[in-house]
Amino acid sequence: SEHIKYDRKKDELAKFASDANVTDDAEMQLRQRMNQLTEEASEATKLKEAKEIEVKEVSAPLRSSERDLNSIEREKKAARRQLKDARAHLQEARDKILAAKGNAESEEAKRMQRMNQAEKELSTAKAL
Repeated sequence: SEHIKYDRKKDELAKFASDANVTDDAEMQLRQRMNQLTEEASEATKLKEAKEIEVKEVSAPLRSSERDLNSIEREKKAARRQLKDARAHLQEARDKILAAKGNAESEEAKRMQRMNQAEKELSTAKAL
């Protein structure tokens, strides 16, 4: 709205400036009106600048909070990746343990089979 008023005053000023065929009194009035319009435009500009500064100051905490939120979101994504990696490593460790257990059980079964075979051979040898 300040900008619209400024444009209106500017247009009005241009209209007065274009009016060249006037008397001295009319010219004096036009100059006074032009000066008045120039002052109003200057005041409107100062008011606009002050409002822009005010908006910037008022929105500073919001921008700070948005930066903090973005930082937290990045940390959250990093934590999720770390959790996913940790779960994968845990599963790998579990798989290795199960594989090692299976190998140990298999080795134990083979030893028991060899021992049983040796005992049979021993008892057969004693029987002869």
